[in-house]
This record gives sequence, structure tokens and C-alpha cells, in this order.
Amino acid sequence: MTLSLIVDGLIVLLLAAAIGFGILLSRRLRALRGAQAELVRSTAELNEATGNTQLGISELKAMSERLADSLDAKIENAQRLDDDLTFLIQRAEDVSGGLQRMVKKGSPSGRASRGRDSVKRELLKALRAAG
Repeated sequence: MTLSLIVDGLIVLLLAAAIGFGILLSRRLRALRGAQAELVRSTAELNEATGNTQLGISELKAMSERLADSLDAKIENAQRLDDDLTFLIQRAEDVSGGLQRMVKKGSPSGRASRGRDSVKRELLKALRAAG
């Protein structure tokens, strides 16, 4: 009978160890399930943030394209204005040179006034052509 008592005692000890291990395993599984729920929530938040970021990048790209087009148009306009101003400056230098030559020649006042009228007309033609 002692052998049967020893075997029963050993079974009781093994059952107690199994119950203790089951309780420990149950606690760890509960913690793992809680972490799984948090992981699902974090994944959903990450997906939402990624979607928002992609939308923001698309909007930034569209805005940069619009700004680039606008800047290109302004650069083209500035180049045309630069060309016009260069032309006007050249014409003004030509007219100034003509006036200086007239003054050096000491033309009579009648001829000088006709020369000035001619210069004015040429200057007006140049301004109209540039405008």
C-alpha cells in the first residue's frame, strides 16, 4: 500500500504543478491577447497616418507643379521685359548720340528744333514698338 500511496502522492504533486503551470500560461495568454489588441489598434493608426501622408505628398506635388508653371510664366514675362528694356536703352543711346552730334555741330536753332522733333518722333516710334 505504501507504493500506491507514493504513486498517488506523486500524481498529486504533478497535478499541482500542472495546475500552477496552467494558471501561469493563462495569465500570459491574457497579456498576449491584450497586446494583440493594442497591436491591431497601432497598426490601424499607422495605416491612417500613412494614408494622410500620401494625400499630403500628392497635394504638395500638385502645388509645386502649379508654382513651377507660374514661375515659368513670370520668368518668360521678365525675359520679354528685359528684351524690351534693352531695346529701349539702345534706342535712347542712339538718340542721345545723335543729339550730342547735333550740339557739337552747333546747328542753328531752327535746325536744332527740327532735329529735336525728329528725335522725339523716333523715340515715340521706339516706345510704341516696344509697348
